[in-house]
Amino acid sequence: MTTAILSSTSLDGPPRPMLRSRPFREDMPWRRRVGTSVRLKSKVDRLKKKLAEKGSTLAADKKRILTKKLKRFQRARRTALALEKRAMDKKKAGKDAAPATQGNPSGAAPEVPVPAG
Repeated sequence: MTTAILSSTSLDGPPRPMLRSRPFREDMPWRRRVGTSVRLKSKVDRLKKKLAEKGSTLAADKKRILTKKLKRFQRARRTALALEKRAMDKKKAGKDAAPATQGNPSGAAPEVPVPAG
C-alpha cells in the first residue's frame, strides 16, 4: 500500500504556514489603517442625517441595519478619539521630558544654589 505524504505535513522540515500569502497587510502599522476621528465624524453625521430624513419610511430591517452601522461608527470614533488623545499626551510628555534632561549633562549632579549670608 502506497501513501502519499504531502509536503505541508512533512515531519522532517520546518512547519509551513497554512496560507502562503498573508490575508492582511504587514507593510503598514495598524494605527494608520484605523479611521481618524474626523473621517468617522463625517460618516456618523451622514448616517444620522439619512436616518432622520428617511427613518419613518424605511423598512424595519433596513432601519435596524442602519442603526447598527451608526452605532459601530460612533464606537469607532470614540476609540479613535481616545487613541489620538493618548498619542498627543505621549508627544507632550516626550517634549516636556526632553528639556529637563537637556539642562544637565548626563551623569552630572544638579547644581544647588548656595545661599549668600
